[in-house]
Amino acid sequence: MGKDTGKPPIGEAYDTGDQIVIIGTPPEFPDSVPDDDPRRHNCDAMGCGCAHVLYRFRKPNPTVEGRTAKGQQT
Repeated sequence: MGKDTGKPPIGEAYDTGDQIVIIGTPPEFPDSVPDDDPRRHNCDAMGCGCAHVLYRFRKPNPTVEGRTAKGQQT
């Protein structure tokens, strides 16, 4: 675990099988930041459903150098 900074967590993490998905509340920006600025949250691009998806991390392929995730020879 990381160091407790006293700040609230970013969101919640879920394992979807092939990805780790972080959901939560996207940051707010002042009106001076254009809608197409890449720092703004884009639900269409992130695939949001009933919650805002903040990050998607693709899990590495379980087969690495001829071995499965459990260390068995393939």
